[in-house]
Amino acid sequence: MGEVFSCKILDSNSNRIQQLKDYLKVFPPIYKNASIQKFLWKCEFSLMCGKKAIKKNDIVYASGSIFRSAMCLIYVLYAANEMYCINEKGSLDRVIKKDNVVLPRNFQETIEKTISIDKNNLSAAFYEMDKLYSTINDMFD
Repeated sequence: MGEVFSCKILDSNSNRIQQLKDYLKVFPPIYKNASIQKFLWKCEFSLMCGKKAIKKNDIVYASGSIFRSAMCLIYVLYAANEMYCINEKGSLDRVIKKDNVVLPRNFQETIEKTISIDKNNLSAAFYEMDKLYSTINDMFD
């Protein structure tokens, strides 16, 4: 959907693509709600699984879980702000710089802090990501 919404039509005879682009100008409410629920659940699941890596001091698995959780929260905020996310690269920057978006306080700083983990701050990183998840989850209860 995001690709169609953002694309530039090269074939001026293609009415079908323009019809789809016109349709997507209004962010589909069903897609919005489904995306929010799906990615909140995926974030919670990634955090639950990732916390098992703390006792094992498994930095690789913990890093992956934190990254996945961060991306899920970014996807939630894209949907909540009726934005299409078509690429993870640069997605945090795009949502931060968009005008009139609803974001938790210090969202960017918290994401960047938790994603920068090492064996000395595994527990703290998961704690911070849990708090951020709860804040965002509370926005939709």
